Amino acid sequence: MDLLENTYRNYLAKISSLSVPEMRQAVTDEFFRGLTESRDAVWILDQILRGAVWGDAVEMDAMLCIAKWLIDVRKKDDYMFLKSLFEVAIEDNREGVLFLLRDPPNLMSLKKGVRLPEARLPIQRDTTLGERRTMGRTHPSHWKLLLSDPSPLVLREVLRNPRLKIEDVQSVASRRPSLDCLIDEIVANSGWIKEMGVREAIVLNPFTRTGTALRFLPTLNFGIIHQIARAGTLHESVLAFSKYLIQLRDVKSAPVKTAPD
Repeated sequence: MDLLENTYRNYLAKISSLSVPEMRQAVTDEFFRGLTESRDAVWILDQILRGAVWGDAVEMDAMLCIAKWLIDVRKKDDYMFLKSLFEVAIEDNREGVLFLLRDPPNLMSLKKGVRLPEARLPIQRDTTLGERRTMGRTHPSHWKLLLSDPSPLVLREVLRNPRLKIEDVQSVASRRPSLDCLIDEIVANSGWIKEMGVREAIVLNPFTRTGTALRFLPTLNFGIIHQIARAGTLHESVLAFSKYLIQLRDVKSAPVKTAPD
């Protein structure tokens, strides 16, 4: 077996052996930064994408991990690392990897100076941020009203509420208009972002960061990807990527077995 392909298989095996998302993220970051050549990293990213498109369970699982990792790398603004991957992806014509690395402007965002409405609570006084955070996590009924709170700190606590159901999280992820910071809280929650229905709501929301939508797109059910390609209502990069993924699927483009020179 080729040395690089063996490295790729070992990464998949390592990810599969870990059940804690935070450990998977740490291993992924260490793995890709530890590769001596950016070309090797790009090749492996392309293999994982193709495996996910092909429907391989291990690669699909790894694709979700990769999506989260790339979002975190972008959040850290590690420009030089991303640039090195982007340049190699261009040289090697790894179109799928280029989509995963792009961060186009949002399709939609709130106009400057416009704010989301405050959550309406059945309390005859103003509440502090600290009170709303506590209620979001522990109150027997007010937590549900706080799903619409415009503060990401409040949403962070609501997402930890044991009464929360997937339908509640989907409603927040689907909210229009919305704010990047609110959707980012859902993305950062390892318990909820593993739910495909939540990721679907995030990708379909035009207020989601376009880069986030692109990275989660390959983790969705292919029926949804087909709907996105036909809908024409999302960012042009998301539409183009969905069509690219469908093309890979149609030509049965499973992971290739040849490593880069």
